[in-house]
Formats: sequence, C-alpha cells, structure tokens
Amino acid sequence: MSFPEINPETDALFLDLDGTMIDIAPHPDDVVAPRQLICSLARLSDEFSGAIAIISGRPIAALDALLEPLLLPAAGVHGAEIRFEQGQRAVERAAPSIPNGVRWLLAPLSEIPGVVIEDKTTAIAVHFRQAPEAEERVREVVEKAVKAHEADELVIVPGKYVYEIKHARFSKGTAVAEFMSRPPWAGRRPVFIGDDVTDEAAFAVLPRWNGEGLAVGQDRPGARARFANAAEVRQWLASLVGQECTS
Repeated sequence: MSFPEINPETDALFLDLDGTMIDIAPHPDDVVAPRQLICSLARLSDEFSGAIAIISGRPIAALDALLEPLLLPAAGVHGAEIRFEQGQRAVERAAPSIPNGVRWLLAPLSEIPGVVIEDKTTAIAVHFRQAPEAEERVREVVEKAVKAHEADELVIVPGKYVYEIKHARFSKGTAVAEFMSRPPWAGRRPVFIGDDVTDEAAFAVLPRWNGEGLAVGQDRPGARARFANAAEVRQWLASLVGQECTS
C-alpha cells in the first residue's frame, strides 16, 4: 500500500506514541523510546517549522519523560491535556480529575494478578494484557464505575487489552482540531498516524482539512494506508529526515 507524499512546508504531522512509534510492553512503564526515534522527531520538528505534535493517551509529563530531552507540542490523556508551546514543560490546559468514587469502585481490580490500574488523574486505564482471562470482570467493574457517575459525563474507551475511563468531551479528534485552529498548524494539511481505537476519533476529523490518516498494525476507519508495525513507522519517519539519524 502506498503512503502519501509528505511536504514539510504545507503539512502538519500528528503522531500517536504507544503502538505507533514505540513498541507496546507488558506494563506501561516498561516502554522505551529508541534514541533514533527521538533524533528523528527533533529533526522533523525543525523541518516542519514546529507543525508537529504528539497525540497520546499518556499524560504529557509521561511523554516528556519518554522523549527526553524533547519537549514537543502535545495532547495527553486523549486530548484532556494540551500544550501548544515547544520547549516548555507546563501543560496549558487540563480537564478535571476523574472523581475519587470511580477510583474506589475500581480498586478491587488491582487484586487480580496481572491487572494494572493506571491513574492518569484526568483518566483511568485498566490494563489486562497480562491477564486476558480477566477481561469480562474488568469490563463489568469499569461499566459499573461509569454508570455510578453518570452526571460526570464519563465514557469507556476500549483498547488493546485495556478499558479506559475518560471525559466524554475530550478526544484525540478534539485535540487535532485545537492544534489546527492555531499557528503553526493552521492552514496546513494534517497527517495523523495511530494504531488503536482511540485514534479513530482523530482520523474522523481529518477530512475537514483534506488530511491523511495512516493506521498501524490493522486497518482503521478513516485511515487510507497502514504500516505493519511501529518499527516500520520509525523507519518511515527517519526517511522523511533524509539522512541517517543516530544521535
């Protein structure tokens, strides 16, 4: 399958991280960003005149830690956090914290071997990659927690061995739209690369600007082409730089 031609002078690059640019690990804390990827992103930011952003389910602070020393524009926790300025650590906007009652209802899941509760403050993810047999129990408890807090307008987003509770009004699609409303992204064609269900919200908004969606691993609605895996994405990004990136 062919990939679209990318023009750093007229395009804007939006990139998911886990499963898209870096390989998924059994535990969220175990992932590693290859140094070559960090080098490629730094050079791409320069070539695109800053019109690049990371759009991730991770909090922005976690993105900064993974991509150190880079401090790129980013949307974290599926759009619940956003930072437009490059080179600064401060988050410019963040959604309210998930109610503590949700945490209380989810707590018993932590007693299941292999189940990991990842509290992102503005969202909570329950991972069961190491305990796939627990999926039904995890789903039941997550659904109960959301139903008990209907007034807070929370939604459940399923992913790869994970159920995540987040605020309904934020998504990766709203994040892309926020970036596209201001320079240096405004007036450019957005190109978004993502691998999971949550990335479909970003793919869905791309037609507003005649954008391009590229999936990873499997086909996704709204994506016109697909990379085989994160390694192929890293190779493609390095090719956009135009020279070997090793530092």
